[in-house]
Amino acid sequence: MKNPLRPLRFSIRRPWSLAAILLYVLTANTLINTRNVYERPQNLLRYDQGGYYSYLPAVWLYGGDFTCSFYDSLGYRSQEFLKDYQGKKFNKYHVGPAVLLAPFFALGHWEALRSGAPTTGFSPPYLQWALIGCYFYVALGLLCLRSLLLRYFDDVVVALSLLALALGTNLLYYSTHEALMSHAYSFFLFALLWYLAVRYWESGRLPWLLATGLVGGLIAATRLPNLVVGLVV
Repeated sequence: MKNPLRPLRFSIRRPWSLAAILLYVLTANTLINTRNVYERPQNLLRYDQGGYYSYLPAVWLYGGDFTCSFYDSLGYRSQEFLKDYQGKKFNKYHVGPAVLLAPFFALGHWEALRSGAPTTGFSPPYLQWALIGCYFYVALGLLCLRSLLLRYFDDVVVALSLLALALGTNLLYYSTHEALMSHAYSFFLFALLWYLAVRYWESGRLPWLLATGLVGGLIAATRLPNLVVGLVV
């Protein structure tokens, strides 16, 4: 029997669903820049967000200082995300979001050097690129979801579904105002996992299986309870 499903690929022939994703990107970028979220690091880098983000400056700028002594010296509060265990301090948050944001942290460092901004890891160039990275990953997740949905529904239905998800849920909030939380990155990784799993199921090729396993590892590194998603893959 012939497979009735459409091929699984990133098609540019169905413009409405692509326009929906573009609208999300424009909305997220506008919210970030009009509210100047990245210029208020004292709000952005507290509690959970500070814990997820702190791996980046710790590794790249402060010689692997995971006790985050640099955090306190810059006027922030590492005690909001560090825990004591047998007399040693450790970050209780997962490293996954920092792994995904590493390229954008590098871009922020480059911009800080170019513009003369403080190269502390906390000045506006670093945080602005981190926020851009967040909605970049959400957009990639929407593209993966679009590719899957277009197999079953027409372009307009998929466009409306993506708009409802991207602009009508708290995904927009967590990709702009609290973009250093794990939520947006988990969404991206879930969508990518489903896309890669389907590619493997249909082709049986080892590279797709390895990619699926890699993404599963990133899901665990982002938030361990999220591994429950494996039950539906």
